[in-house]
Parts: sequence; C-alpha cells; structure tokens
Amino acid sequence: MSDKTKAQLTGENQSSFPNNNAGAITAEALRNFNQDIIDSVALDVSASFTGGITVEGNVTASAFVGDGSGLTNLPTQTVPSGVVSGSSQIDYPLISNIPSGIVSSSEQLPSGLVSGSSQIDYPQISNIPSDIVSGSSQLTASYDDRYQLSGSDTPLPSGVVSGSSQIDYPLISNIPSGIVSSSEQLPSGLVSGSSQIDVLQTTNIAQIATTGSNTFNGNQIVNGVVTQNFDAPTSNNQYNFFNIEDMTFDNGLDYTNSGFNMQHYGGDTSNYKKALVWEFWDSFGYNYGADISANPKRVGMTMVPSGSGYTQQSYVEVIQPSLTSGTSELKMAGPTINIGDNNGFPTTSNIQLVGTQVDVYGNINLVGTQVDVYGNINLVSTEVNKTGAVQFSYNNPSGSSTTFRMGADDLNNAQSKFEAQGDFIQFGTIIGTNIGFGNDTETE
Repeated sequence: MSDKTKAQLTGENQSSFPNNNAGAITAEALRNFNQDIIDSVALDVSASFTGGITVEGNVTASAFVGDGSGLTNLPTQTVPSGVVSGSSQIDYPLISNIPSGIVSSSEQLPSGLVSGSSQIDYPQISNIPSDIVSGSSQLTASYDDRYQLSGSDTPLPSGVVSGSSQIDYPLISNIPSGIVSSSEQLPSGLVSGSSQIDVLQTTNIAQIATTGSNTFNGNQIVNGVVTQNFDAPTSNNQYNFFNIEDMTFDNGLDYTNSGFNMQHYGGDTSNYKKALVWEFWDSFGYNYGADISANPKRVGMTMVPSGSGYTQQSYVEVIQPSLTSGTSELKMAGPTINIGDNNGFPTTSNIQLVGTQVDVYGNINLVGTQVDVYGNINLVSTEVNKTGAVQFSYNNPSGSSTTFRMGADDLNNAQSKFEAQGDFIQFGTIIGTNIGFGNDTETE
C-alpha cells in the first residue's frame, strides 16, 4: 500500500465501489482502500486540523511555519559563524562579488530616470493628455454646481460635495460632541490667546518690579506721581537719585561729578550732613564747581571758580546757629557783592537794609532807584584813595552832585575830617535841634 492524496483516494473510491449490483465490492478491495486511507492520513503533509492536537512522542518536520511565539522549552542555539541574521552585520564595502548595476538611492539613477515627483516640473512635461483634473478648481458645471450657469451641463449628483463651501455645518448629522472650532466655545476660565488677558487683573501683579533691584533700559514715561521712600544715608555716604554723564561746559572745563543726590558728610556744622544736593563739580576732588544744598540747619549756594580755588569762592546761605536757637542768619560772602545790579544797569526796585545795626565790611555796591537803610550803619574799611575813608555820593541827573565823606585824605595824614560838599548844605532843620561843631579845645 502507499500514501495517496485526496484526489487519488477519491478516484479509487469511485472506481472500486461504483455500486454493488454486480457484486463488484469485494472484501479485498475494501481492505485495500481502507489501508490506503490509513497510509495517506498518517503521511499527508498537507493535512490541516481544527482545534488542539496532542502528540506523544517526537514531531519531525523539514520546515516550521509561524512566529513560534507559543513554543516553550526551545534549546538556545548560536548562529553559526558566517550566518547573517540582520543588515546591521553587513559592511557593504567589504562584500565581495557585488554585481554591477545595483542602485541604492535616486542619486545613482542614470540621467533622465525619475524616482519621485519632486524631480518633475509639470509645465515642462511634453505630451500631457488633455482633460487631466488635479483640483476642484478645474471642474466645470458638469461636475460642480458652484459653476452651474443657466443652460449649462448637469451639476454634481445630489449629496456629492466638492468643496467646504457646500457644507452647512449645523445641518450635518451625528457630529461628535466636544469639537471646538473657535475660542468662543472654550469653557469659562480657559485661555487660548494673550488678547484674553488683562495683566492688571492678574493675581500678584503688585509683585512685578517692586522688590529687589530692577534695571530699565531706554526711556521710561510715568504718568502720575512717583514716590520714593528710603532712609537717610549713613555717615560718609551718599544716595544718587540720578547722575549726569561726564560733560564739557561752555567754559571748556570738564565736569565729571554732577547730579542730584542726598549726602551725609561731616559733623553737625557741615553743610552736607543729611543734605539734598544739586552739584556740578570737576571731580570728587571738588577743585572747581558749584552746588545748591539744603538740610534742616542750612540752605545755601556755593560757587568755586576754576584756577583760584576756595580763596575766591562766593556763597549765599541761610542758617540756624542751632536747631533750638530760635534765630536765623542770612550770609553772603565773595570777592565782590552787588545788590540790585542788573548787568551794570540800576534796577527799578528799591533796596532796603533793615536791622538794629547794619555792618558793612569791605567794598559793597548797592544799586537801585532807591536804597533804604533802617537801623544803625557801621561802614568799615571802604576804599577812598586807599585810606579807609567812607564816602557817600549823590549825582543829580538835573544838576550838580553832593558828596559826604568821613576820613583822612591819605595814609600819611594823621588827621581825620568830616566833609560835605553840595549846592546847599543844611543842618538842624527840625525845631529844637542842637548842632555842635568842633571839640572842647578847637573849633574851625
């Protein structure tokens, strides 16, 4: 007996057992057919089974088909030397007998061969067939009713869409929930863009640029009041509110220490103890320059000219001798003091010196339409011919002048005299006035 295929068994069945009318089915023919079935079932490699198969003993096959994921207890095997299981084991340049003509990239293609659409410039293609459609814009009214004209071809069949303009979204059925097409549909509190944010309404806005040291570059514009709170500087320190860059003034001199600040230098009598100061100085050496300063005890202006130092400085100040004295003083000092002098021309305002005693030391120019002095006058060391004499003069615009002088004519004259010159000199115009001339020993 031998193994047979299904087709061979079918043929044998038909030939051996056509019918039993003539006694054609014999015991031998039946045994032979059954043996062929047994042999064929046991050896047929094309057999398929449904359900599980249990095999007791070894299963031998020339090949295995499938991924083998269900097999267990497989012995570990090592790939024999020379066997390649992946492309990563291959160094292409080391392969021998590589056939010629192998192409691994489009760069190796012969000129004129195309491997991708990026190599094609459509307008340069020749013999392009007509009626090729690459977009809906090429459709006519025969395909899209957007192009339907009166009397034109039949539009697209009902229900066929060629563009989004044909869709009315609210009429679409079975739209999934949760689709968001604009920020207006977002739940309350969700932000999709910066235009939805008002920074002044955000939390912790007060912490922005209010703590620590902040640096601002460029021009800053503040509409409103700026309040700055700080403690007075400690001794021998100053706080600069702003500094002016080094500059050369009209006099050609350089000023490198200029600005507005609060200073604390010197003791209780210092002009710069806890004082606000506007200053323009050559440097921190203070060789020449000017400043305006103010503290609770003093308000003053100081000018130190270049080249002469502090011997030619001028200043004006209002001071309190002490914070508890209840008095104040106005001081002026300088090589020349002009009161009421407007660039050499008399002013139109009156000048009044008021006090229980007015002391004048050195040269003083009082220029004005009227000079009033209230109180005792003490004039000391004004210069007339270098003698120290005191002289008052009046020039009448309509006539002659009047002069009143006390003192010596020159430094070698030991005598002092009183002299009055004018068109009319009058003494004792008040009734009851006593007028005396000379002394006990001599009268001229």
